Amino acid sequence: MKVISYQIKLLLRDKMIIISFLLPIISALLVANLDEKLFPSESEVQFVCVKENNMIPKDLLERYGDVTYVDTVESLYIQVSDPSTEKIGIVMENKKYFVILSGDETSYIKSLAKILPFILKNDIMINYDYKIIEDNSDLFSDKRLIVSLIMIMSLFIGCSFNAINIVEEKEKNIDRVYSVIPISRSKILIQKIFLGFSGGVLMSLFTWIIMSGVNDSFLKILILIIVTSYFSSIIGVIVAKFSNNFLSVVVILKFILIMFMAIPIVILTLSKVTILYKILYFCIPSIPAFNIINNHNYISWNEYLLGIFVIVIHSIFWTFLIHSISLRSRCNI
Repeated sequence: MKVISYQIKLLLRDKMIIISFLLPIISALLVANLDEKLFPSESEVQFVCVKENNMIPKDLLERYGDVTYVDTVESLYIQVSDPSTEKIGIVMENKKYFVILSGDETSYIKSLAKILPFILKNDIMINYDYKIIEDNSDLFSDKRLIVSLIMIMSLFIGCSFNAINIVEEKEKNIDRVYSVIPISRSKILIQKIFLGFSGGVLMSLFTWIIMSGVNDSFLKILILIIVTSYFSSIIGVIVAKFSNNFLSVVVILKFILIMFMAIPIVILTLSKVTILYKILYFCIPSIPAFNIINNHNYISWNEYLLGIFVIVIHSIFWTFLIHSISLRSRCNI
């Protein structure tokens, strides 16, 4: 217990650790307080209908947002195409509904547009069609993407904690003290992993609650945070094992962070049925983690459990690896 308290004191004295700890929280606070117009909510959804289509059930649409009527279809297209709005156009021709989007809406708006036939089915709906005026991807304008990147960064904290802490102990020759005190190498390793793990869990929980609160998918996110924070902590120990000084560990950590954040974004452009996607999904744990965070409200349990399974397998593999290296080496970590 004294060893852990001493290591915590060392962490609190390190400016890099404090900066790494505060960065995700500051980012989360900025996202949580951004102008809501950038990320429209359910209450801000706007529908545009043509006046002559008076058979469209206005009362049903008003449950989801405001309904505006225009004189012509051309006016409807102009309003929907306005990049400063998130309006959904609804027209009816030959007893068939047409839902019209500009193509640059957020995922929530597109999802709502797709389920409109289910909203309208208890009235006169006979057929349904879904049309996008322009094919503009909302990949980089969606709040979910920003939230996912900040969460990946916070999950990476455990890795930074362990790597920086262990390397600083090497530079100050503190690690040599462990060789003369009555404590096993395995116990030291467990303590190191626990520090990074607990720090990663706390940081990620704070970050998630600030940005998204405690919602229906909180249990899924909590399990993901626990599993991923452990994996991140293990990676931090491995990075420290092969780093001789502070400069080298910072370079390696930056490379890993960029890789963990950039690869999932690139993977989003690939189809999930491609061989490359499947290979990278099983080889890089940040991809299933990113996928779960980005789609936590919609992901199926099968896909969720598969992602957790991939991260757990990586955690077990790297745990056995660092344990074997630690036992064979002369130093304690």
